[in-house]
Amino acid sequence: GHDAKAVSHVNSVLQNADKIIDKHQEVKIIAGNVGFEQRHESSSEQTSDSAAADRRHLPKLSLEYHGYQVAVWSSLTKTPPESDSVTWTTQMTSDRTNVFEKLLERWTGPCSIAVYTKDLVSDIAIFRKFFSRCDFHFVPAAQGPYPVNTLRNVAINHVRTKWMLLADVDFIPNVGAHELITKRFNEMDKYDGKAVFVLPAFQLKEGLEIPKDKAQMLDFMKDRRAHQVHDDPGRKIAHDKTDYDTWKTAEFIYAASYQFP
Repeated sequence: GHDAKAVSHVNSVLQNADKIIDKHQEVKIIAGNVGFEQRHESSSEQTSDSAAADRRHLPKLSLEYHGYQVAVWSSLTKTPPESDSVTWTTQMTSDRTNVFEKLLERWTGPCSIAVYTKDLVSDIAIFRKFFSRCDFHFVPAAQGPYPVNTLRNVAINHVRTKWMLLADVDFIPNVGAHELITKRFNEMDKYDGKAVFVLPAFQLKEGLEIPKDKAQMLDFMKDRRAHQVHDDPGRKIAHDKTDYDTWKTAEFIYAASYQFP
């Protein structure tokens, strides 16, 4: 079963962890999903002092099931988010910190972030400045492809609000997105949990400033400075059902017809 498979890989997951965990400290069993990829090299120069401190006080990692069993270390905000709110939910590695900071400049609501980490101690030091702002869930890396769906599950399963917004880390919301969504809660509640609400996604020409609101986005679309994300023929189906033509003039939630291929 999953338990036997996970335990058989404890040693590989502990390859880095056993160097930083106090041997006298109680540690829960750590296991990881086979097929993890090491996507980045952490910079230790800028965070060496704080990383050294973290190595002396590394918290326990726990074994959790998120489609696969994975080791997770979580840092939660001291003040829990209001339950009737919406959480930005994503996964990332520490090499995406710059774009993550841009996201937080616009998103004012709670966040649940799964971080895939090759060096747990260094990445804790890198993200510590965000701990008062977001919930983080660090997953130690092993060999294999980047486990995007498992990481999404980690972030999703740790959401502490009624609503969540699932997006990749390089998606930047419009200004005031959290407030605009919460204003729609009464309308969204009418569907009794039987609907998924889609935020239209766009991509811009390189080097352009990200539009702040719908009016600016519509202006960018006139000359294709911005357009539907992945609108090339091979991938258009991924977002085409959002019905961008209807979105351009819509003022209220509208139905999007979709059938799984």
